[in-house]
Amino acid sequence: MNMADIIPSPGKIVLQTFEDGRYVSGLLANRYQIFASKFYDGKFCIFDHETQENIRAKNNEYFALFDSIEAAEQHIGVKAGPIPAPKEKKSIAKPVQRAPKQGRTESPLGYLKELLRSNSDYTNDVIAKMVQEKYPDCKYNHSMVKYNRKKMYGG
Repeated sequence: MNMADIIPSPGKIVLQTFEDGRYVSGLLANRYQIFASKFYDGKFCIFDHETQENIRAKNNEYFALFDSIEAAEQHIGVKAGPIPAPKEKKSIAKPVQRAPKQGRTESPLGYLKELLRSNSDYTNDVIAKMVQEKYPDCKYNHSMVKYNRKKMYGG
């Protein structure tokens, strides 16, 4: 795709879209789009693709804000159609502060999975025996190996 294909201009309309779930209409009267304001909850603006600007209030200092989609439609004299149900806002999770890892000890299950990854052609009995040799108290047998092989690789 050429960059010129995505640069809006009065002759080339690139519709507004919002990944944050805010309402945005389709193209209205081959010129306008109504959208929910990001900064003012419950308020709507109108983007004019001909001028490449949001429609401004009469004092020309601020964008015109409308209390509803219907009020914005009335201002431009065009119906936007049915209003979709609002989407749930995604919350941005804050990173969790974790304590530095304290040299983990390997477990029989971790060793079994490592063997399955590195020696997948070995039989279930051979892998079970290798785990038991490294971990004498472990009671893993061929069925535990079979179960984990199936879980890891499907089938």
